[in-house]
Amino acid sequence: MIDRRRFVDHDGNWVFVSGNNAAAEARAQALQCRYFVEDDEDEQVDDVLRSCYNCGYRRWTSSSFHCLAIKPATTN
Repeated sequence: MIDRRRFVDHDGNWVFVSGNNAAAEARAQALQCRYFVEDDEDEQVDDVLRSCYNCGYRRWTSSSFHCLAIKPATTN
């Protein structure tokens, strides 16, 4: 399950609080996430496949990313 404590709501976008330089945390979060889907290979940035940084539901911001999977998880 997605640990929403690792994200903060910014105007409806759930932003990863650890930013874009916390691979270990992004990997740990992805291991818990049932919504993880592998992004296209050319869009992957982490050497470990199962990472939020490599997820198809991730959208980059200037300092982090927001997760598109959290919305459906909270509206079900």
